[in-house]
Amino acid sequence: MPGRNGLSAEQDVLLPKALVDLDRRLAQRFSKQTGVPDLLPETDVDLGALSQKTVERSAEAAPKRRSDMTAQRAMLTNTFAGRTELELLHALAISYLRRDTPHTKKAWTIFRRIWAEQSSFMIEAINARWLVSALQTFHDHSDDCRERIAGVAGFLYGNLIKVYETEYSARQRRRDPEIRHFKNRSVPGLSGFTPGDDILININVIVLEAAKDGGLASRPLLALLEIIAASNTIFQRTDALGEIAPFSDHPTFTLSFRGRVK
Repeated sequence: MPGRNGLSAEQDVLLPKALVDLDRRLAQRFSKQTGVPDLLPETDVDLGALSQKTVERSAEAAPKRRSDMTAQRAMLTNTFAGRTELELLHALAISYLRRDTPHTKKAWTIFRRIWAEQSSFMIEAINARWLVSALQTFHDHSDDCRERIAGVAGFLYGNLIKVYETEYSARQRRRDPEIRHFKNRSVPGLSGFTPGDDILININVIVLEAAKDGGLASRPLLALLEIIAASNTIFQRTDALGEIAPFSDHPTFTLSFRGRVK
C-alpha cells in the first residue's frame, strides 16, 4: 500500500541510491510525540479579540529544548512580544502541526479559522517567513488539492529565493560581482539560462496561477508574491541586466513580473 510519500514498498526499492537518505528524512518529517500538553485555546476562541491583544514578553529565560511544546511556546512568546496574540496563536498552531501529536485536529481547525476569518489582518501583520510557514502548513495538512498545490508552490518559491539570496549575500562579501562570469551569455546549470529569457516570468505565472485557485491558501501566496515583486531579489537584479551588454542586445528581453520590454 502507498505510504504518506505516495510510494509503495516496491517503488521504494527503485529509488536512486542518491535519494535513499532523502527518502528516510521524508518518512521522519512529522516526528510522533506523546504526552504533549494542549496549550492551544478552544477552537471557538475569539480571534478578533486576539488580534487586538498585545503579547507580553516572558520573564523566564528563553528555553533551549524546542522539542518540548511548553518551551516552544515560551520561545514564541518572546519572538512575538509586542505583536498580537493572534500572530502568536498562528505560530503556535503551526508548531503543533509540525509534530505528530494528539492535538493535530484541534491545531488544524484553529489554523484554518485564522485564515478563513482573519486573512486580511494576517497578511498585513506577518512577514514573508511566516507566510511561507503558513503555505507549507497548507501543503502538509489540507485535504483540498488546490490548497496543497498553492502551499507547495509558496513553500518552494519562498524558500528557494531565501537560499539563493543567502548564497548571494555571502558571495558578495567575498568579492564584487563580475559580469564576465556569464560565459557565452548563459549561466551554467540545467541547460543554462540567459538573462532576458522567459524562465523567471514563467515561474511567477505558475505561482500566480496556484494562488488564484488556492482556496484558503490564496491570500498568503498572493501576499508573498506581492512582497517578492516589490523586493530586491534575484528577479529584480536579473531584470536590471537588461541594461547591461551583452544582455541589452537581447531582442525580446523579458522582465520577471512585467513581461517583454523590447
